[in-house]
This record gives sequence, C-alpha cells and structure tokens, in this order.
Amino acid sequence: MPDGVTGIKSSLYINAPPVTVWKVLTDYNNIKRYIPRMVESDLVESKGDLKVVALTGEFRVFLFKKTIRVSVNMHETFPSRIDYEKISGDFDIYRGSWILQQYSSKGTLLTYESELKPSFIAPDFILQGILKNDLVNGLTALKTEAERLQVIDLDKSAGPQK
Repeated sequence: MPDGVTGIKSSLYINAPPVTVWKVLTDYNNIKRYIPRMVESDLVESKGDLKVVALTGEFRVFLFKKTIRVSVNMHETFPSRIDYEKISGDFDIYRGSWILQQYSSKGTLLTYESELKPSFIAPDFILQGILKNDLVNGLTALKTEAERLQVIDLDKSAGPQK
C-alpha cells in the first residue's frame, strides 16, 4: 500500500438472504441508527444505481475527539455489490466495496473491503485500533439488523396463526 493508506478486508456470515442484507446496506438514511459512532447518514442524491451519501462520524480516543465527514458515490449492482468512493470530506482516499454472496440456501457471505487515507493527522497505531474496533462493531451491527429484518419478514410471510 502507498504511504499512509490503510487497507481493510473482512467477511462474515449473516443468517439472511442477500436481498435482506441489501436492504440494510442501502438504507442510507438510517445507517446512523445501528452503526456505532455514526451520527449522521443522509441520502443526498439518487440517480438509478448511483447514490450520493453524506456520512458523519464521531471518534473519541482518550481526550481526543474528532468529527469526520465524508460524501461518497455509492455504485449499486443489485443484489451482489456496492462500490463506493469519496467525493469530498476528511479523507485523501476513501473507497471500497460491499460484496454479497448467497451462502447455503438462506444465508449471505458479506465481504467488506476498504482503502483509506485520512487527510487529518492521526497516529497510525490509534487509527489502526479505531478502524479494527469499528469494523468489528459495524459488521456486527449490520448482521444484527439484517437478521432482525429477516425474522420480521418471515413472520409477515407466515401469515396469521390459527
């Protein structure tokens, strides 16, 4: 990786089909409800499979507090992939992908890949710690939300019980 660029890749199994996981990933106005440290998430523009999303996160380490803003182009390929890249904000580089693969008959293997380089100064060991922690917490939150939606969808499709 070029100097100062951090690469991240992680995968996890979600007990919900790709279409349900897709609903969670593309609910841009509500990402702030379940992603830790995300304080704002807004769909700014929608042009078919291209979406513009504005995100604001707050990070605290010891006495250090930083608000980070970024606007991204989200290129959607339903229901298997979302590629994103920074338009503007607090990063020199901010790009990556969400890849959704059908796994078994009812699950999804979700893979997240990202490259980023902040435009602000942050010690590498602190940045690495925050990114690792946020990746684990963010993926866990997405998994929980998708599985919660899947249960709701299953309950609705079951209809009234006798």
